[in-house]
Amino acid sequence: MTKRGLFYIVLLFFVSFIFSSCQSSTSLSKKQIDQILQKGNELTLAKEYKQAIEYYEQYSDEIKVLYNLALLYSLEQNYGEASKKLLNLNERTYFSDYDYLTSGFKIAELDEDYGLASFYCKKILELRPEEKSYRLKLIDSLYKESLFEESYAFALETFDLNLYSKQLFDKLAELEVALNIGTGETWSLLSENHN
Repeated sequence: MTKRGLFYIVLLFFVSFIFSSCQSSTSLSKKQIDQILQKGNELTLAKEYKQAIEYYEQYSDEIKVLYNLALLYSLEQNYGEASKKLLNLNERTYFSDYDYLTSGFKIAELDEDYGLASFYCKKILELRPEEKSYRLKLIDSLYKESLFEESYAFALETFDLNLYSKQLFDKLAELEVALNIGTGETWSLLSENHN
């Protein structure tokens, strides 16, 4: 091995050592995270929401802490900030955690941000395509955004999947009228006769 090759190996080892040292000094152990969550939960149970938020903000790089922080913002009815935290959380988990996604949907709906609510429904359906309740919630969110054509198309797709419900038939009737493509009577009859 040449001196130059040896130099690069030593340099690479040195850089990776520094990098791993930096990483371990900034990340917390599971025990530390549990302690942070416990203290935050104690503040929350004492209804000291502002103090709990301030405490959690210090550790918001940790995913579990970020989730609790978002929930605390929602308890304070600061749905905009809760939505931001949940969006950050879902981005960091690559939109792959069902619980985080459903929480994001619920907060977006409370914030009346139906565009974000629709986005979350779509992400949930990517994970669980036949999730009937979130299909209906997506149809409703699109409707509330006045995206009637998209809502109607998705409602028909849900119908084609044989995911029938009174709510689906009622929404199809409503959408037909909103789009001025029919009276909605057929869907209303199906709704009346659906168990």
